[in-house]
Amino acid sequence: MTSTFPVLLLLLLLLLLPNSLPLSLTNPELQRYARHLVLPSFTISNQSILKSSSVLVIGAGGLGSPALLYLASMGVGTIGIVDGDTVDVSNLQRQVIHSEADVGEMKCRSAAQTCRGINGNVQVMEYPQELTPKTGPEIFSDHPWSLCIDGSDNFPTKYLISDLCELHSVPFVYSAISAFEGQVCVFNSPPGVGPTFRDYLPVPPDPGEIPSCAEGGVLGVVPGVMGAMQVVEGVKTLVNGAIDKGVKGVRMGKKGEEGKAEIKIWDALEGAIRKVTVEREGRIGVEGVLGDYGDFCRGGRGVNVGGEGGEAGGGGEKGGRTMDEVETAAGSDGDEGGFEEKALPSKEVLRRLKSGWTPYVLDVRLPTEGDICQLPFHDKVIPHRGVKQSDVPANRDVLIYCKGGVRSRKVAEKIVKEGWAEKEKVWEIKGGIMGWRKEVDSSLAEY
Repeated sequence: MTSTFPVLLLLLLLLLLPNSLPLSLTNPELQRYARHLVLPSFTISNQSILKSSSVLVIGAGGLGSPALLYLASMGVGTIGIVDGDTVDVSNLQRQVIHSEADVGEMKCRSAAQTCRGINGNVQVMEYPQELTPKTGPEIFSDHPWSLCIDGSDNFPTKYLISDLCELHSVPFVYSAISAFEGQVCVFNSPPGVGPTFRDYLPVPPDPGEIPSCAEGGVLGVVPGVMGAMQVVEGVKTLVNGAIDKGVKGVRMGKKGEEGKAEIKIWDALEGAIRKVTVEREGRIGVEGVLGDYGDFCRGGRGVNVGGEGGEAGGGGEKGGRTMDEVETAAGSDGDEGGFEEKALPSKEVLRRLKSGWTPYVLDVRLPTEGDICQLPFHDKVIPHRGVKQSDVPANRDVLIYCKGGVRSRKVAEKIVKEGWAEKEKVWEIKGGIMGWRKEVDSSLAEY
């Protein structure tokens, strides 16, 4: 009797409420969302707004997983999931929407199945592809999205999401994580008025300046907290945005200052949140925006960054890959810096070593990566950003390796460019230690 009383009370209230309220909840939905509906600052009308809303989530990984779980359980009417990757066992440490049974499955499909299992009332739309300047406009035009949640983990994709949201008048809930810290902010809210991601970062950080999750690591719960915070901010944006358009509802939180947004930065170790205000500076140009985001984030100017001109190039998929994806594909992309011939296959390295070759071996991974697996020969372990001239012998061959070949290439190019060693003396292991694992020693741990 006690468990049914709130529902009976709600049904009685429904009979007494004016017909102008946007009520569209069924009796089973009233029971499902009862804990929402009895909140004075939420009510039936706000739940109805969620039901009529549609949210596009870019990425079903560390951030997208918790966001999708809560969007589905809270009753958002339509959820779109964009992800072209498959579930890997290393994802399960933080990507909580997937299970061991999903390893090898498309993340988009795995996440959609979980969402449908949580709430059969929710419509889930699957987009098993990467978000690119080509696919993005198609996805954003496929449905009248009310909100976009950013679950990406690379700068090219974040700029692309921001531009697509600007062009399609969709609010954008951004988040980024690193190690023990995360940040969240609602951009382009209201559309065309609130600041965009480009107002926050007009120019992307230099390539390699900010370590990725694959390189720097991340505490598994941090993306969980940030993904949940994205949903909190997203729900407020959906409800308040609908109210501003004349829909009946209860405003959630204070109305922000026009043209400004607040970035919340959470430190897991200190348990503290600090806030930074960002203001809208200008509008992006509609023409020629969706260009080569990878080139833009590598320091090029293939994207119109301020609406004052700039020619858009094509492509963008390569620049949008994460460090994990780039490391995995290392050696398959062709020669970007004239060093391809200096990348020796693992079997060739082994042959030379057995023939008496004695290079100075640099492991340019993090020490924590060395705890996972290590080659039996190395002279020094030093993270690739910390390599300096004193780490490189002048009159000896140098052999460099990392996880997959990306960081070792950066170090090799730096050594030659700075004149610390002649190019003829600098070598790297093609595919890194994972290439060695594949070709020479399968007993090494994969990570």
